[in-house]
Amino acid sequence: MTKINIARIMRLSFVICLVFTLTLILSAPVHAEEAWSIKGDVVESCSCSSPCPCFFGSAPTHEKCKAVLAYQIREGAYGEIPLKGLSFGVALVIVPKKGFEYVAYYTDENASAEQEKALKGIFSSSSMPFAMMGKPLGIKDVAIKLTEPEEFGQPYTVTIGDVAKLEVAPISGLNPKEPIHVTNPKSPFYSELIASKTISGSFKDYDRSITFKGTHGGVGKFAFAGGKSEK
Repeated sequence: MTKINIARIMRLSFVICLVFTLTLILSAPVHAEEAWSIKGDVVESCSCSSPCPCFFGSAPTHEKCKAVLAYQIREGAYGEIPLKGLSFGVALVIVPKKGFEYVAYYTDENASAEQEKALKGIFSSSSMPFAMMGKPLGIKDVAIKLTEPEEFGQPYTVTIGDVAKLEVAPISGLNPKEPIHVTNPKSPFYSELIASKTISGSFKDYDRSITFKGTHGGVGKFAFAGGKSEK
């Protein structure tokens, strides 16, 4: 056999092996994140002056932005698992130009084991705005309650287990009977909000604590979605 024939056979063998390998890769099942979507109401307190400059793309009032948010899901699901009626909480500290100091999650104690697993799946989703904060301090199962006021001007109240309490009152605009609405804010944590002020608030867990008084508060709507079905 000549040297030319040997070289041709080697090249042909290489091409066959490459095609076979690519076929195996492309035909293999892709296990992707479960499709999910949730939307509803959110109440927040943060350490910035009101209104929080972060909503307009500016730097926080202080060196760090410390916040506690409580979300109530009005509609949504994780795959086939319904999540309507559940709540979850988030505590976080953001350091401009440096990233995130920490984030902690709290799931609704009323969630079933399947729903709790679904919420944890959402927390770890790359589509969730909190995902960029990295590994959380922890995820705890607690009682979460969001209470809306009966009349405008009265505060919204939030309790997240025994670790956080918030009292947030909307700020009126030129019309004293109407709040100030902010749509399309820079913050990924809302889709729209009512500018508010925190009357009082606190967070204490994981050897960390935050106190709010007269600082920014927010009451608004959220809509998060992500994931995709298996191939």
